[in-house]
Amino acid sequence: MRCRFLWFGLGSVFVIGVFIALAYILFPFYKEDVYRESLEAGFSAAMGRTVKLSGPISLTFSLHPRLVLENVSVSNPPWASHEHVFRADRLEIEVLLGPLLQRRLEIEDIVLDGANLFLEESSEGLNNWNMGKEDTPSIWSNAAPHLSIEPLESGMLTIHDLRIAYQSHQSDAFHEMTIPKVSVVPVDERLRNISLAGEFRDVPFGVEFKGGRILDLFDLAKAWPIDGVLSANGTSAVVTGSAGGPDPAHIFDLRIQIKGDRLSALNEILMTNLPDSAPFMIASDVVLNSQGLDLSDLRVRLGTSEIAGQLTMQNRDDRQMWKGQLTAGTLQLHDVPFPSHKAGPIHETSSKPAHETVAKPALVGLPVSLPVDADLEITVNKGLVGKTELGSVSLTASVRKDHVQISPVRIEGFGGTLEGRLQVDLTTPQPTSTLEATVTSLHYADALRAAGIAMDIDGVTDGDVSATWNGVSWPEILKSLTVNLQTGHTTFGNSASRAEAPLPLVLHEGSLGVSNGGPVTILAKGRYREQVFAAKLLTGSPIDLAMAGRAWPVSFTAQAGG
Repeated sequence: MRCRFLWFGLGSVFVIGVFIALAYILFPFYKEDVYRESLEAGFSAAMGRTVKLSGPISLTFSLHPRLVLENVSVSNPPWASHEHVFRADRLEIEVLLGPLLQRRLEIEDIVLDGANLFLEESSEGLNNWNMGKEDTPSIWSNAAPHLSIEPLESGMLTIHDLRIAYQSHQSDAFHEMTIPKVSVVPVDERLRNISLAGEFRDVPFGVEFKGGRILDLFDLAKAWPIDGVLSANGTSAVVTGSAGGPDPAHIFDLRIQIKGDRLSALNEILMTNLPDSAPFMIASDVVLNSQGLDLSDLRVRLGTSEIAGQLTMQNRDDRQMWKGQLTAGTLQLHDVPFPSHKAGPIHETSSKPAHETVAKPALVGLPVSLPVDADLEITVNKGLVGKTELGSVSLTASVRKDHVQISPVRIEGFGGTLEGRLQVDLTTPQPTSTLEATVTSLHYADALRAAGIAMDIDGVTDGDVSATWNGVSWPEILKSLTVNLQTGHTTFGNSASRAEAPLPLVLHEGSLGVSNGGPVTILAKGRYREQVFAAKLLTGSPIDLAMAGRAWPVSFTAQAGG
C-alpha cells in the first residue's frame, strides 16, 4: 500500500513539475503586447517575408500545447496590387512538448481557417510567391532566449475555406478558385499526401497527389516532387515530375497526360469554345523555364486519329517563337470537331434593284500584327473521311509578325498530286492572299464524291491555278477575287464507262478566269464524240453567283469543227 502511495506521490510531483515547466516556458506568451513583435519576427524569419499578427493571441495549456493566432497576414512585395500574398482569419499551431521543454517550438499540427492566397506576376517577369530567407536569426525574443521556430517537418496541415486568386501580367482580372478543405498528411521526411476538393469557374474538381513540404513551396531551391491526379468535369490529368530546383530559371519538369470523353468538357476550365468530340488523350513531357516551354514526346489521340511530335516555345524580346514537327499516322476527319456552321448564300440587305445598289466601302483598319512567330512542319500520312481515303499531306508553315506562308504544300490522293503554296500579306489593312497550285492526274470525280457531291461522272485532269484576294470575309474575298485556272488534258464521262471505250468528252485546253471580282469567263477546246469543238461561257461575278435571289447573266457561244 505504501509503495502504491509512493508511486502516486511521485507521479503527482512529476505532473505538477511538468505544468510548472510549461508555465515557466509558456507564461510569457500571455503578455500579448510584449511578445507579439517577437512572434512576428520568428514567423517572418521562417517564411522569408514579413508576417503580421493583427488579432488576439492565445495559448492552451496541455500535453499538446496549442497556439491560436487570429488575423494573420504575409506581406506582398511592393510592386504587387494586394497588400498581402496570404492572410487567414485564424491560425492554430500545435507544438511538441519535448522540444518545447528545450525552448524550441517544433510544429506538430497546423489548422488554418478562412485562408486567402493572392498569386501575381508582374510585366517584368517577377512573381510574389518566391520568398527568400531573411538574414535575421530565428529567435523569438531576448526575454525567451534561444526559443526558435522549426518549420513543419512531420506534422499535419489542414486548411478550411481556402480561396486562391491568380493574376497574370497579361490581364487585370484575378482568376479564383475556392477549396472548402485541404489536407496534408506526412508520408516521410520529404513527401506529403495532399488532397483537396474545390471549385474553379463553377466546375467542381478534386486533387490527390504526393508532393513535398508545403513550406518548401516558398523557396524552391530544391526540386519539389509532384505525383498525382486531378479530375474535373469528366476529365482527368495524371501529373508526375517536379517543380523548382537549384537553377532559378527552371520552373517545372513534368509528364502530363490528360484524357476525357469529349473536348467540350475543357471549356469551363480553359475558357474556350471547343465542340463535342470523340474521346481524347493528350500526353507530353513538359519543361518550363524562363527562356520558354518545351513539349517533347507529344502524343494526341482523338477517336481513331493519332498525332505525335514535339513543340518548343522561346521567349524573345517582345514576341514568342514556336517551332515544331507534328505527324499524324491517321487523321479521321469525322473525329475532328469542326464548328457547327452551315454555309449558305449571301443575302442582299438592300431593297433596291441590283443596278441601283451602292456598295458600302469596307471598313479600313490598321494592318494586322500577329502576336507570335512560328515555324511548323506538319505531315498526315493517311487522311480519312469515314471509310474513304483522302491521301497524304505534308506542308511547312511559317508565321511572322506581318505575313503567313505555307510552302511547300504537297497532297497525294485520288490518283494524283497537288503541289502549291499560300502566302498572306498582313502589311495592309485588308490582308492580301496569294495561292498557286499545280494538279497532276487528279481523279476529280472521286474527290467530288468524297466531298459529298454525288455526281455520276468520271475522269482525270491536269492543271495550274493562281488566285489572289483581299480580306477575310466571304463578301470581301468574292469582290476582290482574281483567278486564273488553266487545265491540260481532261477527260469526262459517266462512272459506267468501260475502260476499253473512249470517254465521250475530252478537253485539250480549258481555262477559268476572274479579274478583280469581275465576270467569270470559261473557255474550252476539245473533242466530243470525235467532233472537235470550242466554247466560251460568260456569266456574272463571283459575288453575283453567291447572292441569293439575284439573276445570273449567261452568255454562251460554241463552234464545232473549228
